[in-house]
Amino acid sequence: MPDYYPILEVQPEWALQPEDMGGKAKFWFHFPEIGTFPFKYPRKSTGEHWAELIASKIADLLQISHALVGLTTFQEAPGSSSKSFISDGQQLWHGNQIMAHHLENYAFVQKFRQSRHTLNNIWTALERVFGESEGASAAKTRFAEFLVLDAVIGNTDRHHENWGIVRKRTEDGWKEYLTPSFDHASSFGRELSDSR
Repeated sequence: MPDYYPILEVQPEWALQPEDMGGKAKFWFHFPEIGTFPFKYPRKSTGEHWAELIASKIADLLQISHALVGLTTFQEAPGSSSKSFISDGQQLWHGNQIMAHHLENYAFVQKFRQSRHTLNNIWTALERVFGESEGASAAKTRFAEFLVLDAVIGNTDRHHENWGIVRKRTEDGWKEYLTPSFDHASSFGRELSDSR
């Protein structure tokens, strides 16, 4: 059987720093001459690593912008990694930061049962970021594509830290765009056993 999806073995000397955001264990590493990636460990007895890979392949087929994902191992532990979509001089603002900045009394540190993380409020925040421009329409369209992808893959984790805006300072001021879709580990019933 051909090996369609090669597995990269992350070397210890590539490791950079741990990543505290989110609920899964992960760390950043730098693959020489390629770029920076987070290594994400799947939770025990789940297929979160293969769910990430399959989600990226389906996003490709649907032509939905997404983080590039591959299967990886670190010290014999399986995982997944996605290439950082932030380059030098750019800043990532997660959805919770955007919502807190543009919506009064938005609890950006609240991790669960965030009742104000609604499509209406996301639209309002995007309109306030992009103003009356084609950028707002493009950001809304891209976010709607994320929701279509979530429905197709059964993603249960589109919380306010799993989308964002990339900002870059230019000679004309700040330029912003919505990130690609990322973090699809909670898809495809990845936690279900064969018997269940």
